[in-house]
Amino acid sequence: MPSQDLFSPLIVEAHSHGYSVPREWQAYLRTRGISTTRKSPEFLAPDDLTKLNSQLRDANCMIFRLGAAGSGSKTHFSVVSCMSLEDQFISNQTVLAASSDQLFFPIVPARELFSFGLIPNATENGLINLALCAGIIDEALGIEQRATLPARGNSLYSFRVCPSSEQQNLALEHVTGQVEIDAVFLGKQSGVDTIFVVEAKRLQGRRGISKAKLGYSTLAVQSLLKFPLKVQTVYLLFDRPAPDTIRFIVAPCEWNTKFISDMAVDISKVRSYLLPASFGF
Repeated sequence: MPSQDLFSPLIVEAHSHGYSVPREWQAYLRTRGISTTRKSPEFLAPDDLTKLNSQLRDANCMIFRLGAAGSGSKTHFSVVSCMSLEDQFISNQTVLAASSDQLFFPIVPARELFSFGLIPNATENGLINLALCAGIIDEALGIEQRATLPARGNSLYSFRVCPSSEQQNLALEHVTGQVEIDAVFLGKQSGVDTIFVVEAKRLQGRRGISKAKLGYSTLAVQSLLKFPLKVQTVYLLFDRPAPDTIRFIVAPCEWNTKFISDMAVDISKVRSYLLPASFGF
């Protein structure tokens, strides 16, 4: 069976009932007679709309990774019918259109930034550290006290996923599934202690990000909070518009409902900063 016909029965099910019953991924591949060397996240967790399987895209269906989904330890998933797939993704074009580059003057001595210059091709985590150390994150998000050092990593989390406001009663269980968090830290914003959950991506070659990617990180953090704290989702982009300059685009997200589709970039609060190497790194 050709791999391009992978999701046919699930698309029919999703169009009939709004979603497909969660299934275990590897078992589903076997029933469809498909063998692949591609890793499951390539199918189940598309970074942007162009990475979503073309069969699902043409059928206006989104796919959601669901961890163990209540049985065993194998990765499960569900296909969900959507009126508009654009509601499941944030477009980088939208973020860029809302930002205007401005030169950033670090709030720390050049000595504190020097070591960043010794790693010209820094990782995403390294660039998050640079943005925090230089004060870019604090400035962009209006953090009144210096943000705490970030925690990062991946672990297993359980939480409820509500894919779309189009289906008010649809809630899928993400059970002991792995979620990677680029950075989470505590800061005080408008006098309120706030947990900031950051998803960071290089801008080059990327058209956007799935709201599920942002939402899962936020839901994972919220699932472990033992007391009420405000949680702010942040989409951080960076690139090099010139060899000696790094651009950081900080896009806070609004998410006032439980539905993944309702997450949106707060256009009025997007900030873009240029950090030249001449400032000490």
